[in-house]
Amino acid sequence: MADLRENAIEFYENDKNATFSLTQGRLINKVRKLTEEYPDDCKILAENLDGSIYGHIPTKWIKIYPPKNKREWTEEEKEEQRIKFAELRAQGKLKKNG
Repeated sequence: MADLRENAIEFYENDKNATFSLTQGRLINKVRKLTEEYPDDCKILAENLDGSIYGHIPTKWIKIYPPKNKREWTEEEKEEQRIKFAELRAQGKLKKNG
C-alpha cells in the first residue's frame, strides 16, 4: 500500500489562528519561509521524526482559489499561438522543447 501522508489545516469560524499539520515538502518549505518573514504570525510548534511539521498561521491567510492559468483555448487561438511560436523559433528567439 502506498505511503499515505496528510496535509491538514483546521480552524473554527471566528478563530484568529488556524492549526496545520503538513507533510508535503513544498508546503513545509513555504511555511518555513513565512516563519522567517513573519515570526509573530506564523509559528512551527513541532517538527516530527517523519519530516512533517505542526504549527499555527492566521486564519485570514487561508485562501481557496482555482488555478490562475486555467483557460480554454479555441482551435483558432491555438493555431495562432502555433504560428507565433514557429516564427519566434525561426528567428532564434525561442528554443524548441524536446
